[in-house]
Amino acid sequence: LNYGVITSPFATINAAVFYISQILVPTTPVCIFVSPGTYSGGFTINDNMYLIGPANSPEPVIISGSIFATPASSDATIGLQNLTVFGLSVTGAFYDANVELNNCKILTETIFSALTLAPDDPAVSVTVSASECLFVSTDEDNVALISGNITENTSLILENCQLVSNALEGTLIDITGSLTVRNCSLLNTAAGNSLSPLILLQSGATLTPVVNIEGSILRFDDLSADVGGTKLAIQFNAPTQPITARMTNCTISIFRGTPIII
Repeated sequence: LNYGVITSPFATINAAVFYISQILVPTTPVCIFVSPGTYSGGFTINDNMYLIGPANSPEPVIISGSIFATPASSDATIGLQNLTVFGLSVTGAFYDANVELNNCKILTETIFSALTLAPDDPAVSVTVSASECLFVSTDEDNVALISGNITENTSLILENCQLVSNALEGTLIDITGSLTVRNCSLLNTAAGNSLSPLILLQSGATLTPVVNIEGSILRFDDLSADVGGTKLAIQFNAPTQPITARMTNCTISIFRGTPIII
């Protein structure tokens, strides 16, 4: 039998998660240490669970399918560290979600987002903090590398992260709510004349989102003319509520057409 100790580890991450959620029912943080290798996705991480791969390991921890972070209370945190994950969805029907990502790679090879903030109830608050993470989309038809438009109570905080997308008409960040981007790099590598904004931010019905972008690089590789008027660093949509935004010490590199030489 496997008991989840170092001399008798669980064979799968799912088995460890099931044991913790059904047997231990943790009220304080519990760390699940994962050995290098490739694991199946499809499982759900609940409150006070921290899924941690080895730091500085020559062999990565790869989760080959999507996983879900689903809270069962509003005062707990779910964490991922040192992992490569093909799709992460932050969900929940009744409780606020708080998720921390550190030194992770969140990838998508489909039209779906690498990171999705999508609670079942629009009244639920979702806060995701990512530090030293890489978010990558390789599909030209990807709609949004990071998306979160279910609730205006969304808050996304990115620090020292890299976002790279090859989408022809998709954005890198598409959310309704507040956004902090600090010391990050946002890059669209696609070639086309109708590329979408790197960031698309919207206000909801009642709240005023706060946007703070500091010390970051926002860039398109493409050098063709922009015919749609959408090849922008940031596009704000504020149909009912205003948006408070501040950008400081950033580099924006966008070629929108033939320059005028005087």
